[in-house]
Amino acid sequence: MCFMRSALIVFAVLLFSCNKAECYDCVKETSTIVSNAIIQWTGMVEYDGCDWVIQVDSFLYHPKNLEPAYRENQAKVQIEYTITSEKFVCSMMPGYSLPVIEIIGIRK
Repeated sequence: MCFMRSALIVFAVLLFSCNKAECYDCVKETSTIVSNAIIQWTGMVEYDGCDWVIQVDSFLYHPKNLEPAYRENQAKVQIEYTITSEKFVCSMMPGYSLPVIEIIGIRK
């Protein structure tokens, strides 16, 4: 009985500790996500920028394959993407990196 109660508590903690608003790693790498997004130019990496980024809600991602036709600062788009296991290091701040996404589909 004690084992079942402990297992239930652990399951509940895991279930409620992971939601989109707080956690990049909660979405499995193979999950496809469709979201409204904003494309942003943050500057060259050499000058402490992060190159092109995609903002989804309050999160920033580095696109692995953003087509040149969509490289327009502040462009509002709808994207279909997956989150990869890669991280893009783009700042002089130690340990700062952005999750990398692979774009499957995009439209304005």
